[in-house]
Amino acid sequence: MRDPQVREEAHASGRRHSLSIALAGNPNIGKSTLFNELTGLRQYVGNWPGKTVARAEGFRRYRNEYLRLVDLPGTYSLLSTSQDEVIAREYLLSGEADAVIAMVDATNLERTLYFVLQCLEIHDRVLVAVNMIDAAEQGGLIIDTAGLSRLLGVPVVATAAARRRGLDELVLRAVDLARGHHPPPRRDFYGPAVEEAFRRVERALAACGLPDGAAEGPPRRWLAGQLLRGNTEALDELDPARREELKRESALIRAAYQGDLDTDLAWERYAFAQRVARKVVRKPGREAPDLTQRVDEIVTHRWFSFPVMLAALGAILSITMFGAEPLSEALEAFFVWFAGAAAAFMLTVNAPYWISGPLVEGLIVGVGTVIAVMLPTMAIFFILFALLEDSGFIPRIAFNMDRPMQAVGSQGKHCLTCMMGYGCNIPGVMSARILEGNHRLMAVITNSLIPCNGRIGIILPLSILFFGVAGILVVGALFLISMGTVMASTLLLSRTVLKGRSPSFAMELPPYRKPQFGRVVMRTLRERVLHVLVRAASVAAPITVLIWFMSNYPAGGGFEHTLTGRMSAGLEPAGRFLGLDGGILTAILFAFPAKEIVIGSLAITNGLAADLSGSVLIEEVLAANWSTLTAFNFLLFYMLCMPCAYTGVMIYRETRSARWTAWAMLLPLSWAVLLTFIAHRLGILLGLG
Repeated sequence: MRDPQVREEAHASGRRHSLSIALAGNPNIGKSTLFNELTGLRQYVGNWPGKTVARAEGFRRYRNEYLRLVDLPGTYSLLSTSQDEVIAREYLLSGEADAVIAMVDATNLERTLYFVLQCLEIHDRVLVAVNMIDAAEQGGLIIDTAGLSRLLGVPVVATAAARRRGLDELVLRAVDLARGHHPPPRRDFYGPAVEEAFRRVERALAACGLPDGAAEGPPRRWLAGQLLRGNTEALDELDPARREELKRESALIRAAYQGDLDTDLAWERYAFAQRVARKVVRKPGREAPDLTQRVDEIVTHRWFSFPVMLAALGAILSITMFGAEPLSEALEAFFVWFAGAAAAFMLTVNAPYWISGPLVEGLIVGVGTVIAVMLPTMAIFFILFALLEDSGFIPRIAFNMDRPMQAVGSQGKHCLTCMMGYGCNIPGVMSARILEGNHRLMAVITNSLIPCNGRIGIILPLSILFFGVAGILVVGALFLISMGTVMASTLLLSRTVLKGRSPSFAMELPPYRKPQFGRVVMRTLRERVLHVLVRAASVAAPITVLIWFMSNYPAGGGFEHTLTGRMSAGLEPAGRFLGLDGGILTAILFAFPAKEIVIGSLAITNGLAADLSGSVLIEEVLAANWSTLTAFNFLLFYMLCMPCAYTGVMIYRETRSARWTAWAMLLPLSWAVLLTFIAHRLGILLGLG
């Protein structure tokens, strides 16, 4: 029996749990899938780091007791300072976990073993789950799990989490291990010189009275490794006298070492992982490149990769644009009917206009517009994106973009946060936790330059309206401009207020797999589309009512005398400077709480209606009155100008700084003003005005 029923039973019985088991491992190896299968929770599973930066917990009943399983963030190392690595490391060091299930990828055993070796240094009770064993077998690989267990000194279980293969044995072995029924793991991964340095530091730690073991604190082996790397923060909790003594002793040991100790520690651990993998992995017959290797020869090629990425983006946009149009029209017709029925009901019950107006013409029509414009586009885009993600294609984009991002002072992981931003800037900002220091701030500040799903839901249909088939090219150009501003902003920040060394970049490229279509579609609709739609509608609801009041009061003097009319008139000079008008800028300002309501706002500011009910007809009016240059100027300004209000709130929560929040809000606005002005002037010179 699995969570959430198990959680309720545990609470009802008064026994929260008897054992805690942590799941740890690299991203993209099925760790969250294993967590979901063991607990029954529906946590999102993706192919890039950062999906589970916060610790996730679930419960599972095992015989007559309750197990608490903790899904730690996917990381490549336990030594760095990014937030996901800090969370995983601190939890393992806390001693809270009775056992650790360290997962490796059966198809990439050598690379994923490196993380396991770090786990063995930090925790005494580690169980290795060799996941995706089915994919390895399909590729002709034979994994000697018994041999791997002997070489590492820990239990090893072969699993295929998505097929629930090996899970019962995994739980049984994990419980047995958590109760202490296994000797300590092997930790002598290094050559004689490095091992001697470890022994000297460990003797110094013992002489200072530091205990060894998770119950009393971090293992001496882990502390010794930190001191050999020059990291003395691990000693901060000691009294000053012992701390200074250990610092002096470790400094002497480092100085006496013949060679680069930091490099040797990493190199020899990798070498050990390589030796182990070669002993336990066999592939009978002649070695031949598998499907992943053959495809990656093109997809990750130095030059061919960029046309491939552009082609994939173009295909997604084309399918989304032309597939969403009939669905949007159907939803639009439904909400027109629903608004009419609601208005008739209000007349029947003699509701006053100050109630029926905001409710029908503001709330129903406004939220209906958001849903009709946003839902079809978002659903198709997210499903296509998720299928590419599930196939293993998306991480290759980050890999390919590492070189250009390094050139502007960042790294490939920055692009992962950008890809999250295409869905919604809020998770895009949150996913920047996978980066460290200044590079994390760069990702947070520049994420708003990526058009979120709400903006894409407006850009796509308007591009079709004004540019027809060429709308695909226009949208592609806008996306390239967006990415260009991200890179230019990153370069500006890395050379000025956020100077720093570009960090190294490492990520696992999972093998290509056939996407699980049904599961991907249902998961995407439930966890991406519905989540974003509910948030957008809940934010849009109160603002549409506010817009209704601003566009109807003061009453009796005509639209130009309402609050909205006066605002449009006041912004007219700024609008004309950018090739727009005051009404367009007012509509964009109204869309600050929720970008999706800009269509209804344009209906109001164009005098088509005193409420958002004009959304149904506004596209025809815009097509008749806007030039193609005005349309492009609007799309460009709307795409780049400030993110929605809630994204601003999230930026402040992530940075805890009004200064960086202001940077994140004003930098996109500056780009919007500059590039729209340039586009307007170039359009006039070309005779498009």
